[in-house]
Amino acid sequence: MSRTALFSLLAIAVVLAISLGAAALTILGQYRAVVLEVDELRAALAAAGAREAARVQELEAETARLQAENQALAGRISRAVCGFVRIEDIDPTIVIDLRYATADNFTGRQIYPRAVAILRPETAAKLAAANAEFREMGYTLKVWDAYRPAWAERELWHATDQKAYVADPRYPSRHNRGTTVDVTLVDREGNELEMPTLFDEFSPRAARNYLGMTAAARANMELLTEVMLRNGFSTISNEWWHFDDADWRQYPAVDISFELFIDD
Repeated sequence: MSRTALFSLLAIAVVLAISLGAAALTILGQYRAVVLEVDELRAALAAAGAREAARVQELEAETARLQAENQALAGRISRAVCGFVRIEDIDPTIVIDLRYATADNFTGRQIYPRAVAILRPETAAKLAAANAEFREMGYTLKVWDAYRPAWAERELWHATDQKAYVADPRYPSRHNRGTTVDVTLVDREGNELEMPTLFDEFSPRAARNYLGMTAAARANMELLTEVMLRNGFSTISNEWWHFDDADWRQYPAVDISFELFIDD
């Protein structure tokens, strides 16, 4: 092969190499651009997915909130229809200690399925007014019992031989009407004031005219009685803790489920 032909071949090879290199660079650039675009798309999709996931969480939270509000509203509607209120909704400072919702009562077992203290709205308003007076003196009402269903009255009747202290279930009781409370007083530290007896002591010592009570117990009982009477309640003779709305005869006995007053 002549030198001229050899140079021609080398020139062609160089030109081809340069052309192929340029093409390779172009392809590499295009590949990198595609890879970058793919990465950007993946990032955009991930961001969109995160936004959608966050939006889903927001919608789920909003749905849960609306469901809770609807349940609470349904509860308020049910309570309004039955004509009763929770004492805590009228005056949250009143101490609720429903003994029949625990085993700490004369039967030794839990009677009420839930600790819900409810009353007629008018009776609850009188109770709140009495409590406002007591709080000015440094005391607070504690409620041991309020509305009592007829079925619970029957259980209490059969749980004791001391029939003078429980209502005959053959007849509507005042507790069944939602117009009666069993109460005592506590001080600022939550300690119960000395009274003639503990709650539901079925003995002559629980009577208002029992002569053997201490001077402090009599003074505290009389203070409790005085303020409750002034705010529209009446008493019975054999239980110092028992107070009836003076208008209790205006209201019928009813059978209401405690579950109506549970929002959870």
